[in-house]
Amino acid sequence: RQYYYGSYVQQRSRTQENAENNYSFFEKRDLVDLLSDEVKTRLVRLVIPLRHVETAANLNNVYGTAHGSGTAITQALLFEGMDRFGMAQYYSRIGLILDGNTGDALAEAKRYWLEDKVWQGLRGYVEKTLVTKDWFELFIAQDIVLDTLLHDLYHNQLDVWLRDNGAQDVSMLTEVMQEQAKESTRWSDAVLKTVVSESVKNADQIQAWISTWRIRAQEALSPLAEDLLNDQALAEAFAVLEKRLSKSGLGK
Repeated sequence: RQYYYGSYVQQRSRTQENAENNYSFFEKRDLVDLLSDEVKTRLVRLVIPLRHVETAANLNNVYGTAHGSGTAITQALLFEGMDRFGMAQYYSRIGLILDGNTGDALAEAKRYWLEDKVWQGLRGYVEKTLVTKDWFELFIAQDIVLDTLLHDLYHNQLDVWLRDNGAQDVSMLTEVMQEQAKESTRWSDAVLKTVVSESVKNADQIQAWISTWRIRAQEALSPLAEDLLNDQALAEAFAVLEKRLSKSGLGK
């Protein structure tokens, strides 16, 4: 990731400063009042629960730090894990902005995460990752398959929907997630490409893991993607995943 501890901390300090400026701008100008009730409801029900997904991503990447082989990968996974914990906090911040810092939106979003049918598939996927013992399979399930699909659904497709529905200001709050996802993709792509090119055995094993987790992701995300956007949204996200895998030397 071209980071050591000092450079990582300095870079994240700048990231947080930029994010805080965006959040401060949004709050000081009461831009939340410009959002329609439909948009606010959609954000609470279909976006804020992602803070639970990000918390799991933190645990999954830190697990790789504990069990991985070599500082080149374990340090990168630790940085990723801490970044994902930060993303969970930013989603919580958005919820607090929506409810005037009462915490009601966070409580409601948690109920959706635990009870709403559209979230139970993803919740099941996340729970499977939390009991996956092979750290590199976990890297594939979390940082390659799931993150690619969620990044496209939320940071590309939903961003367009928000713009088209008069809620483009929300992008100020999610910009930090979008930029972080791009950085995460660069380093995880490099890891995947290196491991695949090392041997046919590696490539076959990774392809098997991807096939398994792709099926699970399809089942997990179908109801969520349809409610969030439309019945074609997940297919578009999978096309992005296939393109990413192809660049790393992997096919279907």
